[in-house]
This record gives sequence, structure tokens and C-alpha cells, in this order.
Amino acid sequence: MKRFLTVLIIIASFYSCDDSFSPIGEFEDKYILSAVLNGDTAVQTITISKSYMIENLSENKTVKNLWIKGAEVTVAYDDTAFVFNELQNDITKYEAGGFQLPFDKILKIEALLPDGRWIRSYTKTPKQVSFRGESNQFIPPDYGGNIYSVAWQSFERDVNFVPKLTLEYYINIDGVFKRNMIEVPIKYVKNEGKETPIYPSVSNQIGVGFELSALEKTLKNIYDDQYRKQDYYISKALRFELIILDQNLTSYYLITNNVLDNYSVRLGESEFSNVEGGIGIFGSFIQQNYFMYMTEEFINSFGYSIKTN
Repeated sequence: MKRFLTVLIIIASFYSCDDSFSPIGEFEDKYILSAVLNGDTAVQTITISKSYMIENLSENKTVKNLWIKGAEVTVAYDDTAFVFNELQNDITKYEAGGFQLPFDKILKIEALLPDGRWIRSYTKTPKQVSFRGESNQFIPPDYGGNIYSVAWQSFERDVNFVPKLTLEYYINIDGVFKRNMIEVPIKYVKNEGKETPIYPSVSNQIGVGFELSALEKTLKNIYDDQYRKQDYYISKALRFELIILDQNLTSYYLITNNVLDNYSVRLGESEFSNVEGGIGIFGSFIQQNYFMYMTEEFINSFGYSIKTN
């Protein structure tokens, strides 16, 4: 199963690809909306394109996408509306600033196209989760053992989650502290004589466990012997990031992973779409964070220093 960054790349390429592709069945030109709203930023971006038929030199018909200019795009919820401005670079896109996604709201997107046609869609942002009390706060766990975990309570069905655990550290290089971030895997497995890190994947599970030995290996692997170990300053806080996909993104992910081949657009076949007046995706995701803290004794056992501020 692909990581979430791959999911977003797939979404963008699935509905907004500028490359040629060969459709199956009779061609029908369609407007294509790609609107995935990101709760981790206040700047939201969407694209609109249109498929059209061309004939190449070999007399084979091919479908390509044309970026749509001059559309009037708004996203609204309750009594709040955001007007998207057109930006042109390699592609035409529409952008709105100051747009921080709220939890648990029904959003409506409308786009008036230059030919007078409308495309519309709705999505509901995820509900906020509650991190459960049995989640570990300190590492190593007080009870010993090789597993520490984070669990959460979800207040809605049919949503998926993307967990990620991040370690922050600094290297003192001639008095300048260089900041680094590294993702911590769930565990390592041996594959053809090599140890391979395994990371959390997209799922509907409401908890994830990490092997302490994988964190220890991560801490050992960050060391570069061109520096002194005491010049490594480790932040005690491990940041657990939980991305919550709304129901539309969850449905899209499940369908494209289990049905579509190579994630390519084939108009005329069955693909996920929740857009009226065209095809495409309108969805959202929001990130919540939880922090766990490594003890000073644990960090010092690797020969590293503690980052205090």
C-alpha cells in the first residue's frame, strides 16, 4: 500500500494529467476537477482541465487534457465563502489564501466555466479525533518491553488515517546548529540479508504500535563519524502526525488501490468521481499531532546531547 504522499501524487495525476492516454470505448469530452483541500496549510489550490480528442500522425485518436482558464471558483461553508484566484505558470491553477480547514463542516465547491457551464461538488471535512489515554507519553515505556504505541478514538465511520512519527535533531557544525528531521519506522525486517524499514500505511486502524528497537536503530543511523557524538542534539519530543482523510478521499483511495490499473484515467470506464457536471475529486484531509517524550537517560545512552530549546 502506498504512502500518503504517493496518494496525493496519484490524485493529481489521475485527474489532471497532461500526458496523452488512450480511452476505452466511445470518447466523451469532460471537465475534470482536482480539488484536494489540505488542513495543514491556509493556502488551498485546485485545478480544472478538459479532455479533448486529437488525431496524431499515425491516424490514431488520442485524448489529452487542456487546462481551463477564466473560471470563477468558490468554496463555501456556513456563511463563509472563499474566492479562488487564477494563477498561470506551467499549468493554470486556482488558489485561495487564508483558508484554514475547519473540522466537521460540509464544504461546497462551485466553478462557473467560460462556456457558461457549472461544475459542483460537496465534501465533509473530517471530525476531530481524541487521542486515548493508553497512548505512551514517555519513551522507553515505564512498563518495559519493546513496543510503544499511540491510539485514538474516531467519531465517524468510513475514514482512513495516515500515521507518521518524526524525530527532530540538530548537528552543531562550527557553532551553527543544522536542523534535521527523520521519520521513525514501525520496525525493521530482514529482506535478502538487508534490514528494511517498515512505515505506517493508509488504513482505518485506530492505533499503531512501534518497536523500540526500530527507534534505537534510527538514533544510531543518524550518526556520521565526521562529527562528534556530543555535537548531536536530540529533541526529547517525538511528533506523531495523524492525517485524517475525509470520506471522499477514503473512497477514492480504496477504489484506485483495488480497481484501477496503474492509476491511469480511462474515460468511459468506471472510476471514482463526486463531481456534478464533470468528473474528478473534491475531498479534504486534516492533520492532528500527538507528542511523546524520550527520557534524557535514553538519549544520553547513545552519546548524544539534549536539545533544550
